[in-house]
Amino acid sequence: MRGDVLKTIDGQPYTFAGLKAAKEAGKPTTLNLERLGQPVTVTLTSRESSSRDLPRLSYLPAPEGQSGQIALLRIPTFLSGGNVAQTVHDEVRAAQAKKAAGIIVDLRGNTGGDLSECDGSVSAFVPTFTRLAKLAQGSSRTVVRGGARLDDGRIRSSVQSPALWTGPLTVMVDSGSASCSEFFAYEMQYAKRATIIGEATAGVGNTATRVFPLGSGAGLQLTILNYTKPDGTPYPVRVKPDVSGSTDLTALSRGSDTLLSAAAQTIKTAPVLVAGNDTDTTTSN
Repeated sequence: MRGDVLKTIDGQPYTFAGLKAAKEAGKPTTLNLERLGQPVTVTLTSRESSSRDLPRLSYLPAPEGQSGQIALLRIPTFLSGGNVAQTVHDEVRAAQAKKAAGIIVDLRGNTGGDLSECDGSVSAFVPTFTRLAKLAQGSSRTVVRGGARLDDGRIRSSVQSPALWTGPLTVMVDSGSASCSEFFAYEMQYAKRATIIGEATAGVGNTATRVFPLGSGAGLQLTILNYTKPDGTPYPVRVKPDVSGSTDLTALSRGSDTLLSAAAQTIKTAPVLVAGNDTDTTTSN
């Protein structure tokens, strides 16, 4: 579980190398760990797993002075084939039905995945947005609206029964948020749709690269495109948060997520969508 402190593996001091060896051997492995200050023993056996890790929704009490609950939407990955965007829209609809006071999107440690899944997820919070991809052969235009992504006018992907969250929104990022996570956070920041809180992101946004093999094990990595907004504003290499903060690992091991607590406080002033507006315009709460 998040916050567990691993102590020993099969009676020896815990190391990642030891865990890797146990995984490759496929044998039962005993882990001794500390959870909320209490010792816990678990036995694991390695098996084939899937990269499919869908977004999940939970709730936390609103800060003092606010009523209701805040929805926490954790998006672990944007890997393709994971039905990520559809799940985001479904969970947003669930939060609306529960009359959540706000939504916090947790992108910490999300290393990216499929940009189509990311775009579809963004469209649950931003009604419409546009991006230009600059290539050597020219530019291509992507427009995302109402859960559908159009590349140069052709539908690339879409979600069924799209939802749109218009209430207060905060997005958590850290140094492990990379690639599509950086696109997600930047679309929110550019549209002034959410408060971004946490650490500067990993710094692999804005470009796509390809590796060309040269033989003898060598390769040449070339940037083949970069991205801008229609007004020429380039997507940043990394996203700098509006509010700086970090996760205190010692506190986390005791059951306290310091960055999440700080994010909940920002919901009071987080941006909301202007009623009836089908553009990126937002206002503060």
